[in-house]
Amino acid sequence: MKELYQEALRLLDRDEPFSLATVIRTQGSTPRKPGSMMLIRENGDIVGSLGGGC
Repeated sequence: MKELYQEALRLLDRDEPFSLATVIRTQGSTPRKPGSMMLIRENGDIVGSLGGGC
């Protein structure tokens, strides 16, 4: 999670666009729990994961 925050700060400092996806609710068996986050850079690169690695 620390890496995600550091990358978000770096992108903000450079005024580069990005999106931050956050799991807010789950139901049943899920690979990630509420609060899990993933950063998506403008070029599609990601930091973090919301999936289970399938």
